[in-house]
Amino acid sequence: MEEIVIVIKSFYNDISRAARLMKSIAEFNVDEIPVHLIIPEKDKDSFVESLGTGTYELHLDEEILKKVMACTTSTIADTSGGVLQQIIKSEFWRLGLAENYLIIDSDSYFIKDFSVSDFMFRNGIPYTIMNEGGHQREWAARAGDRRFLRDYCETRDRGKELFKRTGPYFDFAPTPVIFSSKVMEALFETVAKPKGISFFDQIVQFPCETQWYGEFLLKDLTIPIIPREPLFKVWGFKSQWEEGQVLGETDDVLKENFLGVVDQSYWSRELDALSFKEKRAIKWERRIRRWKRWLYRRT
Repeated sequence: MEEIVIVIKSFYNDISRAARLMKSIAEFNVDEIPVHLIIPEKDKDSFVESLGTGTYELHLDEEILKKVMACTTSTIADTSGGVLQQIIKSEFWRLGLAENYLIIDSDSYFIKDFSVSDFMFRNGIPYTIMNEGGHQREWAARAGDRRFLRDYCETRDRGKELFKRTGPYFDFAPTPVIFSSKVMEALFETVAKPKGISFFDQIVQFPCETQWYGEFLLKDLTIPIIPREPLFKVWGFKSQWEEGQVLGETDDVLKENFLGVVDQSYWSRELDALSFKEKRAIKWERRIRRWKRWLYRRT
């Protein structure tokens, strides 16, 4: 079993972003940390054609979901793609391949050399991405974005309520984040399993995988908590990103303090594999399927 691996969750629309991320890993992965790519089965041929083989281990969404759903009587019929993505990448531990895993989305890329020591403290103990959200709340307050501040607090309040914690808000994001398989297994064995549920049910209850991980770790202390600030530069909003461009936040500047950049798809549509019309058609198809299922249950 590996001490730590890199886990990338992607899908067809992000195939160009995944290629960019894989290229950056090939350039900067000093310790040659193993890479695992998770994609839907229907996208397999496209990814293999684009990325080739041999530089990563490929896994299918369905492979992990099968293991997760075996632990619950729930079904995934009406579950959104965003929720399923959280479940799939968080539950990588069930494959039994690594003690720890760096979860990174395909809209990210590295901008300088990185090694195991960037993610691991010592003796198998990973760092925990943990902060008080100042990098986002400060900007939102300055921009007068009251809605973001309200939603931020409501989400963290729900997270604290999971295990009846009091005290300050803690944010266990943004990605990439480092998950310990020991912590995720303990979350399942001590919280979910006794109730006859799985992480699927927990995410449906509260769709924020990083808060589940962090709040449980604060309660259980499965491993020592060695906090680290965000590893990548993240702009939460397009206007924040635009402000950063004006300020000169280039990769050369950012690499003084960050390992990489999260270049969110909201403002890099030119990398989308699907056209606007195709994405809209898919969205309507999903809505129609949900409507048909709802209608079926009503009759």
